[in-house]
Amino acid sequence: PPSTPVVQFPNLRTVRLLNPGGGLLAGPLVQRLDLYIENNALRHKLDTIFELCEKCPRLEHLTLHMVLLPDVLPIQDTPIRASLPHLRYISTMDEREATRRLRLQLDFPKTVQRHRVVILPFGYHEGPTPFNTEAFLVDVMNAAQQFVSDVPGLATLPVGVLEIMMDHNGGNLSIAR
Repeated sequence: PPSTPVVQFPNLRTVRLLNPGGGLLAGPLVQRLDLYIENNALRHKLDTIFELCEKCPRLEHLTLHMVLLPDVLPIQDTPIRASLPHLRYISTMDEREATRRLRLQLDFPKTVQRHRVVILPFGYHEGPTPFNTEAFLVDVMNAAQQFVSDVPGLATLPVGVLEIMMDHNGGNLSIAR
């Protein structure tokens, strides 16, 4: 898909967008950016998100929920794409590899509070089969471990919030994982 235009507004301080179709808003004074996508057709390339972050150098609060297109490139030694020296809070909910690449290529303080939403398939209870508590807990523990181990040095940082969301009807896991 073509890149989404990032439009700058010089006096904007807060941006909260739900399903933006025509473009993304940014500005040199933006301190809070919340971006939520409910339609897979409106998701964005990582390049667009890095451009957005670069145009918001004073960003303190960043929320990206179901925003990223699935990343098909292998993760290698990748350079920093955007620096957010004032960031204090980041919340992500998305496809794991795209989120990992985002965290690897964003430079932000080690003291940032992280809120990671992990979506697990709701396959623990189907029909007459009893709820598989052990499988559920193993998946929760794996999600928690991935939360802190995706980026070198992240395991020593404060965890913040780990939110586990069950995907009851497959809507949140409709993208390839």
